[in-house]
Amino acid sequence: MEIPHSERLHYRLMTLADKALMHGVKSAVHHDPLGDMLLEYYSVQIEDEG
Repeated sequence: MEIPHSERLHYRLMTLADKALMHGVKSAVHHDPLGDMLLEYYSVQIEDEG
């Protein structure tokens, strides 16, 4: 049985969040395409607000 796309994405986000809590954000997102995208997205958001 294949996990629906949104559940798979949610699982990956939870996994990233767990890694970030244990190892720090930079090492958690390192070499993870989803992590890279999130980091890029949020750094752009922060620049826009600042």
